[in-house]
Amino acid sequence: MATSLLLRSLRRRELHGSSLFAYKSLTGNANPSASSLANKWASLARPFSSKPAGNEVIGVDLGTTNSCVAVMEGKNPKVIENSEGARTTPSVVAFNQKGELMVGTPAKRQAVTNPTNTFFATKRLIGRRFDDPQTQKEMKMVKATNGDTFLGGEDFDNALLEFLVSEFKRTEGIDLSKDRLALQRLREAAEKAKIELSSTSQTDINLPFITADASGAKHLNITLTRSKFETLVDHLIERTKNPCKNCLKDAGILTKDVTEVLLVGGMTRVPKVQEIVADIFGKSPSKGVNPDEAVAMGAAIQGGILRGDVKELLLLDVTPLSLGIETLGGIFTRLISRNTTIPTKKSQ
Repeated sequence: MATSLLLRSLRRRELHGSSLFAYKSLTGNANPSASSLANKWASLARPFSSKPAGNEVIGVDLGTTNSCVAVMEGKNPKVIENSEGARTTPSVVAFNQKGELMVGTPAKRQAVTNPTNTFFATKRLIGRRFDDPQTQKEMKMVKATNGDTFLGGEDFDNALLEFLVSEFKRTEGIDLSKDRLALQRLREAAEKAKIELSSTSQTDINLPFITADASGAKHLNITLTRSKFETLVDHLIERTKNPCKNCLKDAGILTKDVTEVLLVGGMTRVPKVQEIVADIFGKSPSKGVNPDEAVAMGAAIQGGILRGDVKELLLLDVTPLSLGIETLGGIFTRLISRNTTIPTKKSQ
């Protein structure tokens, strides 16, 4: 039985945190307990999902910065392009002066001139997800899940944004932190620089006419190296270590038991993040999955399972957090412990 790890790094899940999944593939000559576990799961699943889902089912990765949608076409998941032909869409929503709704790239384009009515990084307001796996022939068992629900690409953008504001104040004596239009331009420049530094050693941030004072227009021109960027976000990258280690501990496995590490999420393109993961697991992460599309593709496959189109897989997921109710005196009473295989139920 091969053991693998799926690292959904730097995604506030779920929709969101940086989550680490350790799952065991139970195929071929599986342990006899696997079949009994599947039978137990099937009996639990019936009250939750008595019949396959109808119509088309899409898989959605609602990311902090960008989102992706996929659908099953036959036996393979396919990413759905948006109206502009892009495979990912900015997670931005806005209302223009006429009150019209704008979503994605159009909303992001007008954010500089309409920051008050533009909304981004709202995912942390959404609750975590629950999967409804279907019994199939091959079983993927999630051993444990762990993560930082308040760590994502937006935090890296903000760290760089604060640096740009600080540098401009140091060189020009002007504080841009209260200038909403300037901040939006800086935010977009920070995200662009972050992406570029994943594939190059340095980048130039040029923002002409960022503001003006009595002496005239002011321009921002900063050369940012990858080394400097990594220093600015080092405290954020460090936060990815404990979820990895805690997940291994919860799963009851050692790093030597892990045969493959998958990085999922745009922030995992950052070289320093990949180095940290390689150090922890003693092996380089797999490059076989597009980190921007992996979650949507997986969700599409799960949608195919719900429709009954995919009959070769069984996903036994677990609860990422403990679940309970408030009892007399405002006390939290735990009913279902984290990392419990779902679907499940408990009464007390």
